[in-house]
Amino acid sequence: MTSTDGLGVTHADSKVDPWDYQPDRNNERDVANWEIYKDPSLYDGCPVVISISGRTGEDEKTLKMTMVVDDLLKKAGHGLKK
Repeated sequence: MTSTDGLGVTHADSKVDPWDYQPDRNNERDVANWEIYKDPSLYDGCPVVISISGRTGEDEKTLKMTMVVDDLLKKAGHGLKK
């Protein structure tokens, strides 16, 4: 089992990220997933999270890397503000 941490980086915005994907009509799973997500307004304001994973037993390293990535995103003007 790996050590994993989640980091909120932004929020969904249908005006910034319009949904323009067209599914492969020959792939039933692709079409089914497309049907679930085809209305971007449903997800306005929802958090966007990245996962950072480390090796088993290295929780402290994974947490430290999450903090490093969070700091870098904030310095670049991205990420969630506290």
